[in-house]
Amino acid sequence: MASVIGGKAWWLHSYNRVVRTIRRSLLIRGLWAVVALLPRAAGAQPEGAPPGAEGAAPAAAAVLPGQEIEVTSEFFGVGDIVRPGELAGVRLALTDTAPRPRDVAVQFNVRDADGDRALYQRLVTLNPGSPMGVWIYPRLPWDTAPGSTFTVTVRRVEIADEGAIAIGRRLAAGRIAPRNVAPETSGLFAVVGRQPLGLEQYAVVPTGYSVSASAHEVKTIVRDLQPGALPDDWKGLAQFDVMLWSDAQPDQLGAAQSQAIIEWINRGGHLVIAVPAVGNPWASPRNPLGEVLPRATMERLVDADLGAYAYLLLGPPTPTTLANFQIDSKALRKSTIHVFRPAPDADAREATPVLTGPLGPVVVRRLVGAGMVTLVGLDLEERSIRTTLRADALWSRILGERSDTLSPSEAQQLSGTLGFSTRANTTRPVDAHIAGAIAKTQSASVGLLVGLVLFIAYWLIAGPLGFAVLKARGLERHAWAAFVASTVLFTAVAWVGAAWLRPKSEELVHYTILDHIYGQPVQRARVFASVLLPTYGEERVSLGEPNSTAAWRHSLTPFIEPGGGSIVAFPDAREYIADVRDASGLTVPARSTIKSFQGEWVGAPRWSMPRPVAPDRAPALSRSGALSGVLVHDLPGPLTDVRVILVQRQTSQEEDRRAADRGARGRLRAVAYAFAKQDPSSWSPGEELDLSRFSPTITTEPVQKYLQESLVPRVKFGGVADGELLDTRAEEALSLYGVLEPPDFHSPYSPGDARPAVLQRRLVHSMDLARWFTQPALIILGHLDDAPPPAPMSVGGQALDDKALPASGRTLLRWVYPLDPDPPAFSAPGASGASGGSGASGGSRPGGGV
Repeated sequence: MASVIGGKAWWLHSYNRVVRTIRRSLLIRGLWAVVALLPRAAGAQPEGAPPGAEGAAPAAAAVLPGQEIEVTSEFFGVGDIVRPGELAGVRLALTDTAPRPRDVAVQFNVRDADGDRALYQRLVTLNPGSPMGVWIYPRLPWDTAPGSTFTVTVRRVEIADEGAIAIGRRLAAGRIAPRNVAPETSGLFAVVGRQPLGLEQYAVVPTGYSVSASAHEVKTIVRDLQPGALPDDWKGLAQFDVMLWSDAQPDQLGAAQSQAIIEWINRGGHLVIAVPAVGNPWASPRNPLGEVLPRATMERLVDADLGAYAYLLLGPPTPTTLANFQIDSKALRKSTIHVFRPAPDADAREATPVLTGPLGPVVVRRLVGAGMVTLVGLDLEERSIRTTLRADALWSRILGERSDTLSPSEAQQLSGTLGFSTRANTTRPVDAHIAGAIAKTQSASVGLLVGLVLFIAYWLIAGPLGFAVLKARGLERHAWAAFVASTVLFTAVAWVGAAWLRPKSEELVHYTILDHIYGQPVQRARVFASVLLPTYGEERVSLGEPNSTAAWRHSLTPFIEPGGGSIVAFPDAREYIADVRDASGLTVPARSTIKSFQGEWVGAPRWSMPRPVAPDRAPALSRSGALSGVLVHDLPGPLTDVRVILVQRQTSQEEDRRAADRGARGRLRAVAYAFAKQDPSSWSPGEELDLSRFSPTITTEPVQKYLQESLVPRVKFGGVADGELLDTRAEEALSLYGVLEPPDFHSPYSPGDARPAVLQRRLVHSMDLARWFTQPALIILGHLDDAPPPAPMSVGGQALDDKALPASGRTLLRWVYPLDPDPPAFSAPGASGASGGSGASGGSRPGGGV
């Protein structure tokens, strides 16, 4: 009987243990709920409070009596604005009351998906009585809102003689909250200086709404930034797609700030500089950003006729706007402009003319890593331009933004249409597939299935089925012995099965977006990864080459799925350090479970990307628009679902005018074509790809049909007509986001009509290739499956790849080959040559692109 009781006690003890754990968890949660109400009663707000919650904390941290250091928040985000789920630059001001300098650790507390707390930490030396600004760069949770509070702690640092660092007692603590939070689906443009120069038109929304009436996403313009208030690390600028430098002085930048901007550009940022008419500081040899400026001389021309640029600044007139166009174009006065002359020894990629006029190029560009720097020579601060400029006429040709810009009255009028009022029902995420791509659900499913089958088999054999067999043979008296035997047997099987299923080594599943611009010395990658850590304790996960001497500062942060719901914490939730100055690695708690990360990497090419087979067979366009050249690659696997996009040039002034006459909205101001590689659709390593197969003919459909019908699904009110975006289509849509067919709220819709979806992004801001539609370029998209990440990752110092620790996943590869410049030429309406095409080809290439 004792053995029988012992057999029962095994599962009964396990059951009671589970129950006690649940009860203890509920008790702890209840106590925490009571504790959470206490600061709310005092007018404070717990971390992650929803928008509009009462008692929202101010941005300045509350300093408790008796603290040795005063902590306040100067900026919560660059420009005092942040976006949920994004890296943010938080600038704190610390004032120490100690009699002598001392080293301290400043920690910013953020909870991750497991309930562990990442302490974004920076070590600084404080001087007595002297306020010191300290930048911290956390990745904010998705539920960040005005009033969400975050804890900031300052601790003493002890440095031993051998250099070891120990974090000591707490010197100060406070809570801070963001003042302004942009929607997680909005794009952010930074303006350094007072004048936004027309970019503010992209932020126009109907009254009472926070979404655009003419685009997939609204832009938030962060204006009046001062050079001295910019962050000292690129991570503070990561939330911005574009930085427009208007009337600020670049010599106010410090060395760390200028390097932060340069690294941000290399990582895909677009710096646009409006050259002032008077007192041009960008021509100075002491300009701290001089190394990334286009290699072109700036020729200053006085009393230039701005009327020659009326189509560029005002857009072509329609029959209904012709009278206003004539008035506004006559109002454009003579002004000082700059034209750009590329240096004789400059490569085309170092000084690419983008837009030109009667006197020469007025917009020129330089490619820098995965990003670019553009100079604008027109005096956009001239009053006659500021009062008449249309952003969709000028800025669409520089930034690649396709959507129309509306006046406040036009936006308000559209807000009353059925299409706009039901916009929320037609919204679809363009990056929803990413979280699923790194979810390691298969191993957990196998374990659960084995456990379920084992339990059912145990219940049947130890219970009714076993007893029925014994009864049929007249052996009922041995029921207890059989029960004990089956219990022992299934216990052994369970232990052996658990040991067999338990992971023995680290594994990684990743989803990576990899960019390379041909001719540039770096690649950039955004990595989403789930790492299986089979041990208990701590593990070091790193991004980048170990012991690398490169100056790039990578970022590895915890990843939380957008809209993933509330955080479910482990009972042993712990703290871990995220070093702000060395953010390429994290030492995280390990519990034989999966930890998810998001990484930002840039470095020398690690994969052998597409390249011409010979210098004389590089991609090139003939004057008729025919594409030639042969490419080959040595990637670690075949590139599948290959999409070739040819951007021949921007549309000419005359082509744009004809499109306006037809009343076309959301015009793509580029002549471009999209081709799918056929027979086969993959591109194997070593295989030569003849680009002449992708030359457009007179019957070739322009890219607009692909951007509209293939990448923007049709949605019915309350349902989907043509299905959600497949992963491959979603990858192409997120890559070409800025030039997708904009939503049309002008057309009448009935509730049952299928209409284009409104696509939104959360995880892939600043990963848009739309800017490449502003100059001739060849773009190749494709993906590699079951390959290790192109950005080096390691666990415990051991590299994760297909030869050492298991690593697999999907890489979205985007390769761009800049073709020879062919800028459109603008002239005064009715002037000789005004009906011509681009600056080089005269509009003779096929298609027209409108």
